[in-house]
Amino acid sequence: MDRTSVIILAICFVLLFSWGKISRTLWPPQPAPPQTAQSNNQGSAASGTNAPAEAAESPEAPPAAPAPAPAVVKATTARGPEVFETLENEKAV
Repeated sequence: MDRTSVIILAICFVLLFSWGKISRTLWPPQPAPPQTAQSNNQGSAASGTNAPAEAAESPEAPPAAPAPAPAVVKATTARGPEVFETLENEKAV
């Protein structure tokens, strides 16, 4: 490698490792939108949740379904020595 190739290669490595800082300088990330503080004047704990309104009002909720059991995978055993086979036909030999 001549001197020019070594210089170009060194410049490429410097750019490779400093590309993160360069890209953040050239294209800064967009700031997140400001969060609005929602005051809870009613004192209700469920007003800020995703729970449906009927579930909070009905005293008798149906019981939760049990989680499904994980599937059991059985290991297979070898049924003899490994055999290599070659498939051929008249067009491909």
